[in-house]
Amino acid sequence: MNASTPLPEPLLHAPFTVRDVEKAGLTRSRLRSRDVVGVRPGVYAPADRMPHPVGLAQAVARTDPHAVICSVTAARWMGVRLPQRFQTEEAVRIARTDGRDRSRRRWIIASTASYRPGEVLMRDGVRVTTPARTFLDLARVLSEEELIIAGDGLICAHRHGPLAGRPPLCTLDQLREIVHAHSGCRGIRRCRTALERLRVGSDSAPETVLRLRLEEFGIIGLLLDVRLECPDGGTVLPDLWHEEARLSTQYDGVHHSDPAQISRDVERNRRTRAAGAEELRIMHRDMTTEVVFRGQRVIRAVQLVVEAIETRTGRRGW
Repeated sequence: MNASTPLPEPLLHAPFTVRDVEKAGLTRSRLRSRDVVGVRPGVYAPADRMPHPVGLAQAVARTDPHAVICSVTAARWMGVRLPQRFQTEEAVRIARTDGRDRSRRRWIIASTASYRPGEVLMRDGVRVTTPARTFLDLARVLSEEELIIAGDGLICAHRHGPLAGRPPLCTLDQLREIVHAHSGCRGIRRCRTALERLRVGSDSAPETVLRLRLEEFGIIGLLLDVRLECPDGGTVLPDLWHEEARLSTQYDGVHHSDPAQISRDVERNRRTRAAGAEELRIMHRDMTTEVVFRGQRVIRAVQLVVEAIETRTGRRGW
């Protein structure tokens, strides 16, 4: 086959190696064509198609025994909750354990790193940092709040409901252990502060943000992963629960506009009332609209929750 031979379908959608090219029946000279770019020695990609970062990272790691997929790229592979700027990051982050190749190339941010036993695992034939080590690395690039959101996702687990028993990506104790073991590394103060505010049972970034905003306003003791027993034998699972006010706060995202979901939400509200509690639904706009409430600029959701608690308890102040 000559240099003008079209790339076969399997090579059009993901990074590939010299071996992949030869297995497809092409010669190495095909790699010198304009429709192919070299990502790094031994790894190539179609010139007109940006490879998916995780796939690119896997291809790089397979050709380099010293490469470890780390930081944001490892987090994306695990499904960690990340801010939008990193969900769409085109470059991949690779650490080398031999002290070489600390550079930035097209599509690759390379660094050097050393890892303690148990901080790297094998997944699909390549090395990637563990969830706990990834949390530690994320502290270098995330804000404190973003790190809390990511951490809540890592440790998310439930005792009740359809997700009960599903193991988290890692435990709070595992995060504490790795932070303790790396007392002098960059971002460690942010890790320690974030650890104090992580909670098990938060199902989404907006739920974490709402809890943080309420805590900053002075609302403490909010509970997650609570089950309300209803008279009809059913249950309700609040996103946030205030025991004294018996207030169930539910964050309703975009999918709650689906007709079937609307029906389930109405039934949930009825069951909540039957259990002697009150439901407060927080919408996306409540999380993005700011108001002045008691001399402070807060998101509207904070005002709604505070007023609901005060109405239910009959008192004001904390």
